[in-house]
Amino acid sequence: MYRFLLALLLTFGMAGLAHAHGCPGKMADIDEAMEDDERMAELSPTESEEVRMLRFQGEEHHADGNHDDAMKALAEAKEILGLR
Repeated sequence: MYRFLLALLLTFGMAGLAHAHGCPGKMADIDEAMEDDERMAELSPTESEEVRMLRFQGEEHHADGNHDDAMKALAEAKEILGLR
């Protein structure tokens, strides 16, 4: 039983770390898209500001260790930018 619980803890721990490390990749994708003047020109001023705000919020949540909220904010920013 002890080995089972240890394996379970390790599995969930590794999944949490993998999820946490997904944030920087999403931030890099957003940063790259924001440097593309043509892509940004396709957005309205409101959408552009929302992308910047969501990118900032994602980074803040990531730094605070709140990776679920970070991933949600970053995914929303990617959606506005038309990224997968």
